Amino acid sequence: MTSETTILTDTATAVMAAAGVGALATALRVPLVLAYLLAGVALGPTLGFGIISNSSSIDGITELGLVLLMFILGVEIDLRKLAQAGRAVLLNGFSQFLLCAGMGAGLFYALGYRNESGHHELTYLAVIGALSSTVLVVKVLLDRREADSFTSRITIGILVIQDLWAITFLALQPSLAPLRPLEAFLSFGRALMLVGFCLGMARHILPWVFHRIAKNPELMLLTTLSWCLGIAELAQVLHLSVEMGALIAGVTVASFPYHSDMAAKVGSLRDFFVTLFFVSLGMRIPVPTLGMIEVAGALMGLAIVSRILTVTPVLYAMGYGTRASLIPAINLGQLSEFSLIATTLGVGYGHVSPEFLSTVTIAVVGSFVISSGALAHSYSLAKIVGRWASMLGF
Repeated sequence: MTSETTILTDTATAVMAAAGVGALATALRVPLVLAYLLAGVALGPTLGFGIISNSSSIDGITELGLVLLMFILGVEIDLRKLAQAGRAVLLNGFSQFLLCAGMGAGLFYALGYRNESGHHELTYLAVIGALSSTVLVVKVLLDRREADSFTSRITIGILVIQDLWAITFLALQPSLAPLRPLEAFLSFGRALMLVGFCLGMARHILPWVFHRIAKNPELMLLTTLSWCLGIAELAQVLHLSVEMGALIAGVTVASFPYHSDMAAKVGSLRDFFVTLFFVSLGMRIPVPTLGMIEVAGALMGLAIVSRILTVTPVLYAMGYGTRASLIPAINLGQLSEFSLIATTLGVGYGHVSPEFLSTVTIAVVGSFVISSGALAHSYSLAKIVGRWASMLGF
């Protein structure tokens, strides 16, 4: 069987499994993200039936889903509305990451993790515990039609700043020992070059192009995809992440009169590819050991507790009230898919072991399962937590 046939067969199998489990989940009112993860587990070679023996056959397709999701996120970000929550976003975006990373470093140092003998598990655990999932949060908020609410704009704004922290770590990652600050400076410089190029195109060329093709749906779709994928590829050439390139491509055209039409046309493609991403993630779950479960549980607990301890107090001190202070913290209470990318690279660099990657995979999937339910009931959870806080005198 050729590799092309394998990719087609595995993709078709993954889509059919996701559709079947998704239909059942809808009837049971279970979040679709959880259904897709369970479909991946059932198809996978370790905990499932081994129907798909190697998830790498659809990895390239799932990456396209992440690119399209980031582009849609950028298109739907109204910078004027985001600016209304600007102070809250900026303060939380920087303080949340630093405080959560510090809490993670302290927790896992107490559990015996160190950076020594060429291994950097403590650094990875601190960074992993401080980042939340853009893919999961935006997917659920869009499905619930809540992406434009005030608390969602704060949540998405913090996630955007987290992406900047993630880029910084990726720039520093190859040179963790010894640390080379010049690499981070050059990475930011390349990012600014990409933003400047996109802004120039969006101001002088793209309006003219989209004005002439607006009445042709096919050309609108193809041109939108060309802009998204072209900037993502340019970002990769500049040694930036393709996801960040897609985000920049989306933000720079968000003010266009046709931005809603662009998002609608790419939206169906996004849903298809993102579904494959979650199925593929479910396939990767290894057979857990007791040690893996303990560390994964600590990471998941850190993601939930640290967000409430770092995000909520800042928002409450700024006068946003109990509910508006708690909901962004609940929305951010999971680990990021970036953790899998960074840890996989870390295995290649010799910073961490393959067993560490398996532990992080379990933690990410577990946090997705918990957070998908929490996101769907964030208002109810905020009310319960607020009641407990009032009983404690807060």
